[in-house]
Amino acid sequence: WPCTGFDVNYMKRVAVVGAGAAGLCSARHLCKYPEEFSVRVFEQSPVLGGAWVNTSQTDPCDCDRPVHSGMYDSLRTNLAKEIMAFTDFRFDSDIPSFMTQQEVLRYLQRYAEHYGLVQHIAFCTVVEKVAPLLAPDDDVTVPRWRIATRNLVTSHHSCEDFDYVLICNGHYSKPFIPAIPGLESFPGCITHSHQYRDPWPFKDQTMMVVGDSFSGTDIMLDIAAVSKRIYLSNSNKPLEAIMPQNVEQVSRITTITGNTVCTEGRSLEEVNHLIFCTGYLYNIPFLAKDCGVLVESKRVHPCYHHTINATYPSMAFIGLNVRIIPFPCFDLQVQWVTSIWRGDKRLPSRDEMVQQCCHDYRLRLERGMSTHHAHYMGALQWDFYEQLAAMGGVPPLDPKVKEIYDIVSHRRLRDIQTYRDELNKTPPW
Repeated sequence: WPCTGFDVNYMKRVAVVGAGAAGLCSARHLCKYPEEFSVRVFEQSPVLGGAWVNTSQTDPCDCDRPVHSGMYDSLRTNLAKEIMAFTDFRFDSDIPSFMTQQEVLRYLQRYAEHYGLVQHIAFCTVVEKVAPLLAPDDDVTVPRWRIATRNLVTSHHSCEDFDYVLICNGHYSKPFIPAIPGLESFPGCITHSHQYRDPWPFKDQTMMVVGDSFSGTDIMLDIAAVSKRIYLSNSNKPLEAIMPQNVEQVSRITTITGNTVCTEGRSLEEVNHLIFCTGYLYNIPFLAKDCGVLVESKRVHPCYHHTINATYPSMAFIGLNVRIIPFPCFDLQVQWVTSIWRGDKRLPSRDEMVQQCCHDYRLRLERGMSTHHAHYMGALQWDFYEQLAAMGGVPPLDPKVKEIYDIVSHRRLRDIQTYRDELNKTPPW
């Protein structure tokens, strides 16, 4: 796909959907070129910060729009601030390595103020539709986009046309609860980690926390201080870390009958509450059917290098991936996209981009990864960052980033209860 597919001879209008970390990062890098890009960010809430804005609200708000924040009161980051920051804007030196939600939100607010981003944000504005401007039988390869919005304060509807659009609405708003035979018969409370705020509703209860990844173990530890007993359901092998005395690890749930939960080889009675820490589904309801990508529950495709709409590369997605270091990843993605839209870098043909998407997905399945892991990175993230940096013509991440990441990961595996406090006291980096 030659760079001449993008007209670089006039001021381009760029829409950014979402003013969370990914949206702010997108606006920051686009605004480096004020003579080339006019940037408008649409944010449905009255404040910036996206998922990092804590709210007591857990139920859908206006017109069944999902609550975007799943932050809970005791949350602390599981990544150290030394590797979590955007590459050109550091966290304050006087805060601990493992930060609270409030400290991360303050960082994003400072980032927006420092780069003058707030003036570009339309707050309380929900995006209702994003559609390509295509005539019948049109073979346009780089279409413009029509975006319909609604102001949540005035109820005013608007339509605007843009040359490019960046989708940065996150993927932590639509909880995923797996299908379990008999779940509908459970008489107790069923919630998702997205709805969790504090442990006190679970005082003296017998709980089951389903899922042993970051949110599952953190919420389990939070509740363990007040609950009677907790069963931590693992999808794979049990964690090796020492658990609180009232926590027992069990295997995957097979069936539920009333308040009896059966796992592989166990029958657990008198369970009062189920908390599913089982991740999220992609939710981009405003994309028109002819936008060139298919949004499935756990996959957005064809999405070239998990970023660019392979059908219409005037649309890109920032932050689809999971198990990454988010802010530096956003930096690399946005700089790559910006270099393409400025005409500095080239893309392959549409067919080649689609083939790369299919090849990436097929390799994941061949490695034994689930169909749910189309955008999962984990150990794959380091090559991904190298690719993004090379394609965008920017410096790669400092090797110390991986060193610190590995140190934290290994310490967490050994001691999920105190690894943050111990590393805050004596950071080995």
